[in-house]
Amino acid sequence: MQLQRPRLPLRLTRLKPNDLMEDSFVNLLVKLFGLAVSLGAGVLANKTLEGLWEKKTGKPAPKDGTDLNDSLPGVLVFAVVSAGVGAVVHVLTQRGTKSALARMKKTADEV
Repeated sequence: MQLQRPRLPLRLTRLKPNDLMEDSFVNLLVKLFGLAVSLGAGVLANKTLEGLWEKKTGKPAPKDGTDLNDSLPGVLVFAVVSAGVGAVVHVLTQRGTKSALARMKKTADEV
């Protein structure tokens, strides 16, 4: 008795530019660039917020929420404002990265 190899369905299809684009090296580079921009924008926004805080209050921005020398309302206000700015930066950089990828895919479709 001879064993038969199972037949695999072979289907040849034409690759579209988007098929190559989804996992391409350029796609990875754009995402890494978006990550770097996000990190840089976050650091810049944090430094700007700390500078504005010090200018308005005359005290350095609270860095440690457990420091009893800083007032609780001041720590809470800084935490809320800092989180809000961080969320805005995150959303804007994510949307920018997604927009860049969409433009690249659209350009690849036109080629």
